[in-house]
Amino acid sequence: MNSLTRLADSQHTSMAQFDDALVGIRIAKLDDVELIQLAETFLQFPTMIDELSQHAGYFKKLFDTNSFYHAVKGELTPRMSDNLAQKLRTFVNRVHRNIQDNSEIANRSYRRVAIPEYELIHVITHFRDLDIYDGRRFKSNLEGATLAVHCPEIVQDARTAFRHRWFNTKQVQADYEWGAKTVAELKEDGRSGMFLEGIANLNHYLRTR
Repeated sequence: MNSLTRLADSQHTSMAQFDDALVGIRIAKLDDVELIQLAETFLQFPTMIDELSQHAGYFKKLFDTNSFYHAVKGELTPRMSDNLAQKLRTFVNRVHRNIQDNSEIANRSYRRVAIPEYELIHVITHFRDLDIYDGRRFKSNLEGATLAVHCPEIVQDARTAFRHRWFNTKQVQADYEWGAKTVAELKEDGRSGMFLEGIANLNHYLRTR
């Protein structure tokens, strides 16, 4: 996986370079850590994902939520691991097929977009004086959740910060961050109540910091 590490550290890549880095890597043989590494590498080149799928938001969300789950729990469930491996295999095959079919696409440059990180004070400041139960501020809750799930201190303490709603909150936030659903759709989503509960738990947590 050293080739993928070098790829993730580069500022630009192409599908041809990605395909070269994947030579010899058998996804079926990868453990959870290696699957997450591959998913996060794809995620750092979001415009390449856009090229590879008409449902890019779904795949970005999938890679992101699995990465978050692994960061919090230190492992994936067997079902999550199998599903992630299947989706990664789909993407690896699409990369290979694309470079064979179109040399222009094969050598097109994609810029690396680093996964953002925020400090705890950014999250505290965002939620200060915010009425999280005001339906008109639902987007502000989503924006605050995005700050929170990209704050290493909160991720490390996610099961305390969000309590039992830590993954529900992340799932809704990821739909927002990656454009898989609109704010209006998420507001009407059946998981919105669980998301709001997670935000309420986060608010209580922030008041103790």
